[in-house]
Amino acid sequence: MLSLHALDPRYISGVPVVRPVALNLAAGGALFLRGRNGSGKTTVLLGVVGALPFVGGSVRLRGVPLDGPPAARTGRDQIGIVQRRAPVCAQLTGNEHLELAASIGGGGFGDLLDNELFEPLRVGEVLCRRAGTYSGGEQRLLSLAAAALRRPAVILLDEPMAGLRDSLRPALQGWLERIRSEGVALVLIEHESFELEGSQEIQLEAADLDNE
Repeated sequence: MLSLHALDPRYISGVPVVRPVALNLAAGGALFLRGRNGSGKTTVLLGVVGALPFVGGSVRLRGVPLDGPPAARTGRDQIGIVQRRAPVCAQLTGNEHLELAASIGGGGFGDLLDNELFEPLRVGEVLCRRAGTYSGGEQRLLSLAAAALRRPAVILLDEPMAGLRDSLRPALQGWLERIRSEGVALVLIEHESFELEGSQEIQLEAADLDNE
């Protein structure tokens, strides 16, 4: 499904951040990116979705390169991301986020919100408020829901448990297993201790600047 070969994403300075990364992930698979702070975990996710350029290597989805002509790069629409920082648009309401995502995915969002994980979004008028007024946990839930509603083949999750209250963590784990059963592949960064059935992991290392 998703494969990276010697991926070397970089910021505008051009300074290498992470040693080139290779991985292969099947439909419904789960892979954790591990490593110390500063080892380039978030950098890899941003490279996969095209938010950062890469000076070497390739990203393929279902065998199609995502760094080729525009027609090939449309495959990035099949990759969703839940970012650790600024995961929502502050000026849009919760409902507007979900309606936009559902319009991309071609469905509604009523059934999704019935899941126990998203119960805090169903309380009162939460979805009618601007997302900039949300707590960190509410923003995390909104970004998770919006990513799933786009119906991607792969979702990249940067610390999905960040900001969630402890009582919701088992629900998050169960929901992730559920979407995996529907064929969605997951790439995760997570410092909290939790596992997904049959998941893989790779250890990332910061680039060796002395050899550049």
